[in-house]
Amino acid sequence: MAVISSAAMGAVTTESHIVSYSESDYTFSYDVKGNLVIGTADGDASYSSSDEPGLPQRSFSIAIPGSRKYASSSVSYTKRLIRSDVRIAPGPIPVPTDGRVEDLPARTVTYESRSYPASNCFYSLSTQWSDLSIVHFIMTPFVYDAAAQKLYFIDSIQLLLRTEERPANEFGLNTYADRELVKSIVVNKDAVSRIPAMRSASSGVSSGQEKIDYVVITSEELKPSFVPLISWKLAKGLKSKIITTEEIDSKYQGVSGQLRIKKCLYDLYKNNSLRYALLGGDDTVVATRGCLAVIRGKEPESIIADDIIPTDLYYSCFGGNFEWDANGNGTYGEIDDNIDMTPSICLARLPVRTPQHVKSFIDKLLEYERNPQWRNNMLMSGVKLSSIEDGRSDAEVKGEKLYEGAIKPYWSGESFRFYDTFTDSPESEKYEVSAANLSEQISRGYSFVDMITHGQVTYWETEYGENYKSEHGIRQNNTASTIVTTIACFTNAFDYVYDPCLSESLIRNPGSGVIAYLGCSRKGWYSSRQDDLDYSPLYESKFYRNLFSNAFPESNYGMLVAASKLAMTPYCTKDNAYRWIQFGLNPIGDPEMPILTSVPERFPESIVKELEGELRIETGIDGCRVCVMSAWDQGESYYRVWDDVRNLSVTDFPSNFSICVTKRNHVPYYEVRGYIQGETLTGTTEMAGGTVKIGSEVTPLKGNGPVIFEKGSVTKIKAGTTIMESGTEIRQGAEVTIVN
Repeated sequence: MAVISSAAMGAVTTESHIVSYSESDYTFSYDVKGNLVIGTADGDASYSSSDEPGLPQRSFSIAIPGSRKYASSSVSYTKRLIRSDVRIAPGPIPVPTDGRVEDLPARTVTYESRSYPASNCFYSLSTQWSDLSIVHFIMTPFVYDAAAQKLYFIDSIQLLLRTEERPANEFGLNTYADRELVKSIVVNKDAVSRIPAMRSASSGVSSGQEKIDYVVITSEELKPSFVPLISWKLAKGLKSKIITTEEIDSKYQGVSGQLRIKKCLYDLYKNNSLRYALLGGDDTVVATRGCLAVIRGKEPESIIADDIIPTDLYYSCFGGNFEWDANGNGTYGEIDDNIDMTPSICLARLPVRTPQHVKSFIDKLLEYERNPQWRNNMLMSGVKLSSIEDGRSDAEVKGEKLYEGAIKPYWSGESFRFYDTFTDSPESEKYEVSAANLSEQISRGYSFVDMITHGQVTYWETEYGENYKSEHGIRQNNTASTIVTTIACFTNAFDYVYDPCLSESLIRNPGSGVIAYLGCSRKGWYSSRQDDLDYSPLYESKFYRNLFSNAFPESNYGMLVAASKLAMTPYCTKDNAYRWIQFGLNPIGDPEMPILTSVPERFPESIVKELEGELRIETGIDGCRVCVMSAWDQGESYYRVWDDVRNLSVTDFPSNFSICVTKRNHVPYYEVRGYIQGETLTGTTEMAGGTVKIGSEVTPLKGNGPVIFEKGSVTKIKAGTTIMESGTEIRQGAEVTIVN
């Protein structure tokens, strides 16, 4: 794929793109009725309709300045004949992963005898921020003449894209494109850097406002429980804050709590440069927005499935109709509601209800980030969805296709297969995918677990009618950190009356090791073709490909999910299974959490040296982030962050400070140092750090002088090492507690 040229003609600008294809990227086989089945080698494709010939298609996305918009397009190509006297199998149908397992027979060809597709490149939609837009097309290199039963292939397509000025009245609220997010899906990546940005993702704070990178939205009751998380975010260099729903309700106007929360998030995004948002609670704590999803049959009035789906994506998209209810009928997310699925912030949910739930998760998260037990391996598991062919279940075939196409080419980790029809276990013939065996496998500490199976609110389906249930999740043991992905229905239904759902049982359990769960809150969907990854598995494919291909400098969980959904947006313009999954696939966990893709390296202890009035950092590698802040007041008196650092010298640091050095696939270097010198302590004082030194001459950062713990004072020092030197006086009646 390459940009050929661009030319301006009056108000219309034309640019040319060449899209190249190779026959070797596609697979050809025959079903039991003799129909030709066309697939892709890597599984990354969709199909236009289950009532038309199954010609695989992919999206093709182009970045343009936000001041312009799509006007028109045209294509030219030369086709060549590759098959004669052939009937193309109809496109696959979406099947729900809700436990209704039945064999799906090969379908009879019923489409009209004409040429397909109607267009080899059709415009889908534009996703727009104020400063940048993405024009999305859906393309296929195949032409099928159904009347003559001839199949043609196109080696290259020339696309002419014409854009025009975007009228002022089409600009809504100010939004700003994250350049790395855009680069992850567009073909003209070089052009993204040349498009002027209204602001970067890490700047743009309004006058008189504080910078807020990260926010937790939760209740007054749970607010204190999130303080350790906020402290860690601050230490890493993200200005962070907790805002309660009670505070939001008193400050923002809106007909619903959901609208008031969204207004708050947009306010923080516009004025404080917000990047990450965590919804700190299930729907009883932080309400979700229910959106209507419909899957229609061949006739417009026929409905295969419909449901109101909890959709946290609503909170992160600020374009289009802000309320997602343009027609004002109280039903959100309909086709004519003019919604924009373009994320402006990275958002996830932690479905908790109690302080203990919060503590359990944060303890696991901090352990993962500060002292990770990360084995860089993956459990690929699943049981029959609807068919077994040649001794292999469709779960095994889809799982292998996912691994071979989206994971293995980019990742050096180890995988362990545990399917109903094959396992890497030496006891393969008798090692069934039972609840007990699955629990035992998870307890081995896989970094990733992918589960391809049916499910309901409180369970994954396993073999022989036995299921892995929430009660297993509550009791699950695992000393490592684990990220779970699944295509199963309902297992992430955090809004259901049944509590906990399966995802909640794992995320709330302090011993499960599970730190993130990516699954649908309603039905998941899979393709009726055994070796096809369409629908829910395709979303998984986008997620893992983005993660392991190093599409982003920082592999933050929320960004990876946002990019995966943005890549699928071109398929979501109709009532279909893609739109359903777009609404229902809600990320559970911390949106800013960096995901490791290798066994992490550790910085040497010697990278930080404290000299006479100088803090010298020598990491030995490029691309580090360094944050130095005043330690005992949460950075209120001193807070500085440096990005893309190798070596650094700091001379204005305070006497009590923390230093945190972070880099992708590295364990953070984190230390707190404190000095008490020339002070008289009264009242209550709490200090924490790696090293605390007390005395009259322990640091050049402060004036020399004795340290006096006055009568009636209460001082608690919690540190790895506490050193009391000469010049320290504890007077009678003073209370000093040292906890090492």
